[in-house]
Amino acid sequence: MNARVRELQLAAMILTRLPAGRIDGDAPPISASVWAFPVIGAAVGAIAGIAFVAAGWIGLPALAAALFAIAVGTLATGALHEDGLAGEDHRRQLQLADPGVHPSDTPASAKVAMPL
Repeated sequence: MNARVRELQLAAMILTRLPAGRIDGDAPPISASVWAFPVIGAAVGAIAGIAFVAAGWIGLPALAAALFAIAVGTLATGALHEDGLAGEDHRRQLQLADPGVHPSDTPASAKVAMPL
């Protein structure tokens, strides 16, 4: 398998919950796959964008379609990035209170979307 394809595959494995198959042999170093991070981000954004358009196409109001798109993006990434809204202090408190609790267990995006 081409080295670039393996690096792209590794980036997908690190950044998303999307099925990316298995890497045969030795996995490339993460530093070698950094170039693929924006590509994977664009793919996740495209998935969320398609979800937004589909939700609007079936007649959901814009707010509901946007929340649906956020939920789809959150599922695609496994909520790996939503903890950034919580702030460093909140993450540290969660980790100190229970090392088994990962910040993605309580994504802050749900807290942001609730008042809407």
